[in-house]
Order: sequence, then structure tokens, then C-alpha cells
Amino acid sequence: MFEDYTTYRDTQEPRNKIVYTSHHATIGAGGDKKAAATINTVRALTRHLEKIYQAAEHMPNLIGIDFYEYPNNESIKAITDFNKKIFTQEQAMDTQKSQANDIPVAA
Repeated sequence: MFEDYTTYRDTQEPRNKIVYTSHHATIGAGGDKKAAATINTVRALTRHLEKIYQAAEHMPNLIGIDFYEYPNNESIKAITDFNKKIFTQEQAMDTQKSQANDIPVAA
């Protein structure tokens, strides 16, 4: 059984990657809510997540954010929208791959 696992581990890409994204705008122990309100907008956070996704070729799945509730919980919306977008793209790519592997059968 151990040999089977070793063979699998050596031949397969890991499926459980952890991509930690640090989205901390503030420095220091107490942090700065005004700085967090600027950097935690949907636009700023989405750009950051997209850069990480492109560089890592994997969706960020652990995101550290200072004062996630500023401004108006936009960071939650940004992450939710980003997850939906990437999930939809990856589903489409999987569908294309499976269709490319289908061999038409002559009637």
C-alpha cells in the first residue's frame, strides 16, 4: 500500500495546494482602519487576487486581510465574486478538455 502512495505522489500534481495571500495594508500591531478601507475595496482586492492567481496558477485559498469589514464588507464581496469567476472559468476549461478528448465514433 505504501508503494502505491509513493508512485501516485511521484507521478501526480498535488491537488491540495495552499496559496496564502497576504492583503495587509497596515503596518504595526494596531493597524489602520483608514488604510484598510482604501485597500479593501472590490477593485483593489480583485486585482491583487488576479495577480496571485496568474503567478501561482492556482486560486488563492487562504487570504489574510486587515479589517475585512472596511469599507462596507467589500472584501467579502470581492472574494465571493472572484471565487465565482475562477470556478466558472475552470469549469469551462475542464469541459473543453473533456470534449477535446472525446473521439467521434463513425456511424
